[in-house]
Formats: sequence, C-alpha cells, structure tokens
Amino acid sequence: MGITQFMLGDTRSAEEALRYAVKLQPSHSLAHFNLGCALEANKKYRESAEEFHRATMITPDNYQAWHNLGGVLRILGQTSQAVRSFLKALRINPASAESYRGLASTYLTQGKAKDAAAACNKVLDIMPDNRVAHSLLLFLSTLYLDDPRQIYDMHLEWARRHIVPKTTGWWECGKKLNANGPIRIGYLSPNFYQHSVAYFFEPLIKNHDPANFQIYCYSDVENEDAVTERIKEYATVWRATVGMNDNELVRIISNDRIHILIDLAGHTTRNRLMVMMQKPAPIQMQYIGYLCSTGIDRIDYWMTDAWTDPLGLSDETSAETIIRLPRGYLCYQPNPQAPDVSRAPWEKNGYITFGSFNHVSKISDAAFDLWAEVLITNPDTHLVLKNESFLDESTRREWLDRFREKGVDESRIQLLGITESVVEHLALYSLVDIGLDTIPYNGTTTTCEALWQGVPVITLPGQTHCGRQGLSLLSQVGLTDFVAGSRSGFIEIATRYVHEPRKITELRSQLRNRMQVSPLCDGEALAADVEAAYLAALERWDNNATLNYKTIDF
Repeated sequence: MGITQFMLGDTRSAEEALRYAVKLQPSHSLAHFNLGCALEANKKYRESAEEFHRATMITPDNYQAWHNLGGVLRILGQTSQAVRSFLKALRINPASAESYRGLASTYLTQGKAKDAAAACNKVLDIMPDNRVAHSLLLFLSTLYLDDPRQIYDMHLEWARRHIVPKTTGWWECGKKLNANGPIRIGYLSPNFYQHSVAYFFEPLIKNHDPANFQIYCYSDVENEDAVTERIKEYATVWRATVGMNDNELVRIISNDRIHILIDLAGHTTRNRLMVMMQKPAPIQMQYIGYLCSTGIDRIDYWMTDAWTDPLGLSDETSAETIIRLPRGYLCYQPNPQAPDVSRAPWEKNGYITFGSFNHVSKISDAAFDLWAEVLITNPDTHLVLKNESFLDESTRREWLDRFREKGVDESRIQLLGITESVVEHLALYSLVDIGLDTIPYNGTTTTCEALWQGVPVITLPGQTHCGRQGLSLLSQVGLTDFVAGSRSGFIEIATRYVHEPRKITELRSQLRNRMQVSPLCDGEALAADVEAAYLAALERWDNNATLNYKTIDF
C-alpha cells in the first residue's frame, strides 16, 4: 500500500503505511528503504537518513540505499558522510553514473572542483551522452582553469557531441523581422526567483521600453516566490515551462514569433541549451547567468563589456559574437531590506579582518595560497569565510588544517555557516573590513553585496570572462585602486590598507552612495544599452548582414 500510494503521489499516506510496515516487521530492509524515500519526499531529511541507514545495516550490499543516503546527507550538509555513502554505493555498483553524479555534486559543495570534475568524467565514461553531467563538467572547468583556449575547446566539444537539427523557423519567409509592431524579446531561465541572476535581471526587465519591446519570460522556476511575482508584473507574457520537454518549448517559442531569444542560464543547473540548439528564434543571445562562452554557434551573440572581454582577448575563444555594452553589462539591484552600513570592525578589534562570502568552490588552490600569503605577510590580521559547507565539522577541520599547514594559526580564521535570511547574511559584513576576491573565478553577486555593505574588495583579473568580473564591477564604482596587476600586487594592496586602516573607515562610509550613483546601479542606462544592442542586431539581420563579425560598436 505504501509503495502504491507513493507511486500515486500521495507521499503523506505512503509515509503512514510504511511506518506501519516497519513496525510490523522491523527487519524488513526494503520497507525501511521505501519509508526513507517517502520521508525524503516529505522533506523530513533527518528521519529519511535514519531509515536509509537502517536499510544498509540490514542489507549492507543495498546499493540504492547507500546512494539515497548520500543524497540526503548532502542536503543535511553532512558532506563528508555523504561522500563516504556515495563511495560505498560505487564499491557495490562501480557502473553507477547516478552515484558518480551525486559524488560530483557533493565534492562541489565542499569546494573540491577538481575532484568533482573527475567524478563527472566517470559519469561520461559510463554515459557519454549525459548532457547534465557534461554541462556540470564545463562549469567546473571555469572554477580552476585560467586557460581560455582549453575551456573553450571543452565547450566546443559539448556542442559537437550534443548537436541536434534546427527547427524550421517562422522567419524564413524573407520578410524583415521588425517591420510590424513591437520587437518581441524572449528571456529563458530557471532562475526567476530569489537567485543571483534575478538580482541583475530585474533592473533590466523593469526598465524595458514597453512601447517598442514586448517581453516574453519562459520560466522554469519550480518554487516561485516574491521575486518571481515581481518579474511577472514586468513581463508582457509569462510562460511557465516546468515539466515541458525541450521540443514542446521550442514549438511555443516559435509560435510566439520571438525576434530575439536570450538564454540566462548557460551550462548551469536546469538549463535549456537544447532549446537554443534548435534555434526557435532568428536571433539568439546569451547574457547573465553563465560566465563563459557556451560553445554553441547557434547562439549568435554574447552581451558583456570591455572590462570582462576586452577586444582581442576573448573574441577567438567565443562561439558567439561579442557585444560589449558601453557602461558595463551588469546592473545590481540591492536588497531593499539590507541593513545599514556598520562601523569598520578594525575600530573595535584593533586589527584588520579580511573576508570572503563566496562559495568555497570558487576558492581554488591558487586563491587559497594567495590569501594565505596575505595573512602571513600581515600577521596581525584575521580572515572570515562563510559557506554552507562549513556546517560539516569534517570540512571545517579540513579547511583549518590547510591554513595551519600554510603557517596561519586557526585562531585567526573564522568559518561561518549559512544564515536564515539574506538580511542576516548581509549583516555579517559587519565582521569584515576588506573583501578578498576569488581566482580564477571571481565573485559577482558576492562582490556587489560586499560593496553595498561598505566593504571594498581586492581583485586580481585573469584571462577569462569569469576571472574579470571583479575588474568590471570595481571599475564601474571607481575602485580601480583595489585591482591588482599581479599576485604580489594583490598582497601589496592588502598590506597598504592594513597599515592605513583609517582609509578603510572613510571608504566604508562612502561606498553605498558611490555605488548608488554609479552605472552599476543604473537600470535605466543598462536597459537603454541592451535595447540599442537588440536594435543593432535586428538591423544587421534585416540588411542581410553576416553575423560573422566580432563586435557591435556603440
């Protein structure tokens, strides 16, 4: 009965029946396993883990129980135990692509991007056509590689391996695209909710010109929230796409006769790149959401700026033609409930505290070594790191040991877990004097949040788009003094402000106002620049201009 109710989607009744089953026969491994599944579906993760564990105790060779246990432990933040569970599952079933995929996700949570990539490669050895694992591998490559050509070649291989035929386009009648009425713009994303992408998308959509542009949002959001509702209000047409297969979505977009379709996810989770591969719109672009070329030449353009992608650096490693927006390609929308800027903590502590609230997956070995050098050069300073993975005691111990091995006493390191709300998260910048950016994958939302809370961030630009986000953001707010030209320059900047802390106090009091009047918070200007780019792309199309050019100049 429990199994049947579970299959019918009645997980509450399934849980009740399965609880009775294990009461009747406590040694029934399958009953414990199924109860674990029902509890997981009902988001009772701790109890679920207990039931999966009981199943493994009764039948130690139960591969599926070990695998499911790993997944629930990852949700609970017990990442070290999750890794052990996935590895036990793989010892029983070495050909399990799903366990390697779970292992990759867990390693990523722990900040072990290279180990996660190795697990993804195992998935592809077993299932060469697994697009999800392949996309994750590409994202992982940007976290620890700073070689644009190597990363680009990997993306080209994805596009080659997963290519599909184009759809028959509604525009193939030879007529000009924008001859009749407003221009129809489609935005495709799974992240129209309280997500980093939404922080930068909302200022754009709410400032679009409704007289000349109709905005279609194709939303793959599973759990809508207040941010979703706001974005809905700005859209001309809202299409919920959860549960649709790619072919269905292609037909809908084609029937909507979208002129320009913009992907906002790239190779991240729940992406719809196979929709873009079929090209349901005559002009396709990628924008915020993925900090690298997708490798797909059916995506015609990539909107960035000259700081992240200077002419000559990125053009030969981009399948898309690069559009460099003139004032920066990002506009940040601060949280309206953000706390006031606090006093600089050095004034109370007597020492400078560095910090980074970036996900630990961005703290590459190169970043870790650089930050350790900053701390060693400035022995009276401290460092605060914040990430969900620090809820796991083994992971905390591992990170503290890494600092100790570099010669940094753990008393100087503070590791914080997740907070209940964004407001509490922002309030923790009261602990930080100076932010340290990650390399080779810079912070974006995290850097903007730090600046909004009065915390300047030191960055070291790399060779890739994702490694030059800090340069773009700091340039827009006039903080180029915090842009280093080398590793030694990064340490010099940090050391300079350690010895001149009053400058940090002065800057802290000014940063929010500077940010408010900068291009980084000017949604109207961004929308005007983006719309100019759309019009330029349409004009080229209507004039039968080739798309094989390398920039749109403003």
